Amino acid sequence: MIKEFVSNIPLIDEPMLIIEAGILSHELHLINEGVGLIDAVIIHAVRKNQLQLWTLDKKSER
Repeated sequence: MIKEFVSNIPLIDEPMLIIEAGILSHELHLINEGVGLIDAVIIHAVRKNQLQLWTLDKKSER
């Protein structure tokens, strides 16, 4: 069941994604809004690859 679920998740192979997310976080002052680096990575990956993000976290609506 888990393997089925994971097989439906898009894989992203972007070695610079974390660096780009760090720059985005700095430029948008995300840390001041309580958005950590891992959240910035997820947000950046979603935006860059035009993916859908399902979350209950209100910080990601920006």
